[in-house]
Amino acid sequence: MRQDVRCRWAGGLAALLLAACTAEPAPAAYVGTGVDGGKADAISVGDVGDVAGPKDGGAETAPDVDPGPSPDAASVDSADAGPPGVLQSRPLKFGEDLLAVWGAHAADVWVVGKQGRALHWNGKTLVPRNAGTAKDLRGVWGRGPNDVWLVGDGVVLRWNGSSFENRTPKEPAGTVWHAVHALAGGPVYVVADAGVVVRLDSDGVWKKEATNSQLNLRAVRAIGPGQVWVAGDNGQALKLAGGTWSATALPKANARALRALDASPGGRLFMAGDQGFLAATKTGVWEATPANDPDEPDRDLSGVWARGDNDAWAIGVKGILFHLTAKWNVVPIVGPYMTIASFRAIWGHAKSDKEAWAVAVGDKGAGIIMAASAAGGEDKWTDFPAETGADLQAVTALADGRLVACGDGGTLLEAADAGAPFFDLAAPVTAAALLDVAAAQDGGLVAVGEGGVAVRRPAGGAFAVDKVVGVAHDGFLRGVAPLGDGWVAVGDAGLAVVRTAASAQAGGTGGGWKVEPTGTAVALRSVAQAAGIVYAAGDSGTVLRRSADGKWAAEQTNEVRALYRVVAWSADEAAAVGEGGVVMARTAAGWKTVFEAPDALFLYGLTRRADGTLIAVGYAGAVVVGKPGGGFVRLDGKVGNRLHGVAASPKGTVAVGMKGGVFQVAEKLP
Repeated sequence: MRQDVRCRWAGGLAALLLAACTAEPAPAAYVGTGVDGGKADAISVGDVGDVAGPKDGGAETAPDVDPGPSPDAASVDSADAGPPGVLQSRPLKFGEDLLAVWGAHAADVWVVGKQGRALHWNGKTLVPRNAGTAKDLRGVWGRGPNDVWLVGDGVVLRWNGSSFENRTPKEPAGTVWHAVHALAGGPVYVVADAGVVVRLDSDGVWKKEATNSQLNLRAVRAIGPGQVWVAGDNGQALKLAGGTWSATALPKANARALRALDASPGGRLFMAGDQGFLAATKTGVWEATPANDPDEPDRDLSGVWARGDNDAWAIGVKGILFHLTAKWNVVPIVGPYMTIASFRAIWGHAKSDKEAWAVAVGDKGAGIIMAASAAGGEDKWTDFPAETGADLQAVTALADGRLVACGDGGTLLEAADAGAPFFDLAAPVTAAALLDVAAAQDGGLVAVGEGGVAVRRPAGGAFAVDKVVGVAHDGFLRGVAPLGDGWVAVGDAGLAVVRTAASAQAGGTGGGWKVEPTGTAVALRSVAQAAGIVYAAGDSGTVLRRSADGKWAAEQTNEVRALYRVVAWSADEAAAVGEGGVVMARTAAGWKTVFEAPDALFLYGLTRRADGTLIAVGYAGAVVVGKPGGGFVRLDGKVGNRLHGVAASPKGTVAVGMKGGVFQVAEKLP
């Protein structure tokens, strides 16, 4: 899959390089409401003239079309964003103020902010996690991937690797917690106004520290067991040493609020605060280290990261970024989006003296990333918009109305209904693109994709990842569907595999998936099941039917174009869509082409509503609607996005596509 020329966070934060980007025609743009219901700026959604099929393998290359407005176009009111009767755009773009950032490493980074926003970067894409609160989150720190602490307005949460635990101290009730530091192998410290510091030891009990201070506290770092520094207001810091807290007035801080602190790997401390204040320790003594800001010398600073004793970064309002080598100097940010934003926090990871990564975040989803370079060299910072940039490849509906979408970078998202926000399910796979996802009646899930990966989650259970046998190392599983007490999946080179309760119990390699002969070598792109009968569709107009006894046989279609999606609703009734905007329907009499929309070029997704209406989506926002025997109509969704999947649930219909595209489909269609 070719990458968008506009480099985005989902294109390489793991290396903090934007090397994955390659030249491509200008992307289209779309506008609409974000997941929080607010307006979203126009953002790029990929080249609508890309190759034919999701994740390569298309039969032909689609001709170029008008890509639409520039990705830098001004935001447009959602009321003007396309016809209200077809698609409502709900891109996974996050515009809340982002207040804190921390990571276990450069491929496991957390960002938190206002209105309970919690975002996670897994090395491939940025996805929202459901923190279970709408309260502002102001601080984040952790001791590893499965031990991450989030604090904010009256709430303290712990991420345990699969879910959030409420660990809010009972006293003082309703406290606005500003910052947290979780010391590896030691306690957790959380700070607030009025000199409040609480500590959580291994016994799981919060203890209030006797700070004897009324300072408003904004940042905390535990340097070692029993050694803690806290940044406060009035130019003062608190220090814990020898079991006693004491206040220290920093030189030349005057009455400034101190907002950030960090420690270098060598133990040198750095502090940043209002009116451009910067300080660092020298042989254990604090000294002011003023910065050279030729434009606004008194800009407030709110974040600092120490890569080394003489290599540190500080950020603040109006896009200011300082770098300390011999002295602090302003560093320009490359990119048009966030150079005037106010930054709130910065975090970095120095893997070695020749390799480092850093990210800073701020107001209205602002962010900048630093590329790796040798210590003391020329570090390059580039801005990014906070959004899920992964291509979404498919979406399925659960019986209770929930919707689950899958995509590149192991993305697996769930929404309570068609109008609700999508949140990451934290599936333990990031190296593989997930091309299809299916749900069983009991709520169990399976997603399949690149390299023969299958991600399973039984209802109420935990995720497991299988490497399905029979798939070449560079091959794909492309479709999956529930089958009795198990699952059936199809993929490249005519592969079909089945996992049942019996085969799973038998064990062996590949998680209990067993290969079944299909009699074809063409790529199978989709699979569906109804009443125990399975239909698979793929290249060259191929449709296979699996009978209840497990035997596969080819169906007569008289079609040579690739078919990308098949659905079935009875043993003898099914439909498929594909290249050339073709819609095919099956009855007991066999398959028949019932509609063609050549201008749609390709239809990739297909679903069936409870009333029997078929909805297909595809290239350049195309939507085809109708019923077998009742005629079909081609609608223009008027969104600059290649739509890959669509699913109908009792709580609404959603389509998904490139670059995190999510679209709610109207209940009433022509």
